[in-house]
Amino acid sequence: MQNITLLNPVDYVQRQVLKSVEEEISLAVEVYLAQQCSCIYYADLMNNIPKGFASKDSLIAWLNDKPSKNGVREGIITRYKKERPDHFENGMWKPVNFPAFIKFAYEKLTDKHFVKSRSLAEMYKLSFNDRDWLAKAAAVMGIKLLEELYEQKRLRSVIAQTILKINFLTRRLIERNASVYGRNLKNFGITDIDNAEIRKNITEYYREIAALATQEHSQHHELALLRKYKPDIEKALALIPSHIQIAMIEGEVTS
Repeated sequence: MQNITLLNPVDYVQRQVLKSVEEEISLAVEVYLAQQCSCIYYADLMNNIPKGFASKDSLIAWLNDKPSKNGVREGIITRYKKERPDHFENGMWKPVNFPAFIKFAYEKLTDKHFVKSRSLAEMYKLSFNDRDWLAKAAAVMGIKLLEELYEQKRLRSVIAQTILKINFLTRRLIERNASVYGRNLKNFGITDIDNAEIRKNITEYYREIAALATQEHSQHHELALLRKYKPDIEKALALIPSHIQIAMIEGEVTS
């Protein structure tokens, strides 16, 4: 493509404005997803799944890469990066493509050749057709993608980085102290109900710390961008089920 320079001022300005707006929206979407989807336990995002629908563990297993004796079975996130390179720039994801990422996951999970099972592909098709399941699954997909980007230092947003850092540190703290908690709970005869209460308290503590971190950045320009674009972001997310429905119809026509 021919480089656009000030020798073509109209085209140059249009391109710069478009690039600036895309960056603003990407920052806003990334902050939105980090705030809405971050959690200590994935089960907090995807709970009470009806029988016959795909489980949280199944979804996460397919999002992740899976080592095997024959190499590595690439997960959806890895395949997404490879098959949608235009959704990334210098290794950094363009979050404006979040609905497209969900559609990509749908296409893979309902492909019997990808999941190696016709019945599993049908179960995912049934699951994606349920709005409640889709909303919960989209949150898990969003946080899994953000977590991988965080670990690779490929997040755009300072606020998203802060939220994800708190998330990882809290998980690490729980993991390091899990055996200590377990021994103490057993020694003092604490029940499963009490254990659930402890988990609830830890989750609330995490949310309070994350909220404080966001508050410390209350004057950050990223939050101003979030406020500016939040209505449009939520409109787009609300259309994801319709987006999937269209993909289902197109799939039936071409199959």
